[in-house]
Amino acid sequence: MLELQFHDNLAAGSYIALAGHLRMRYRNMGILADNAGVLTGCTMRKYLADADGNVEILYLPPRTHISTP
Repeated sequence: MLELQFHDNLAAGSYIALAGHLRMRYRNMGILADNAGVLTGCTMRKYLADADGNVEILYLPPRTHISTP
């Protein structure tokens, strides 16, 4: 499992570029995301629609805290 952490100051294009690179290696992938506007906005929704179901995004409930080792 590849785990990356992003911050709100990244544009949707940065997330989409990374996802595009990862999709070259992994046909299917999932993204666990908070409800940041950049991840819920129309740019990301369009990318997910164009991915033909090969990219799935799961949004966490508000105020969810995930700790990593």
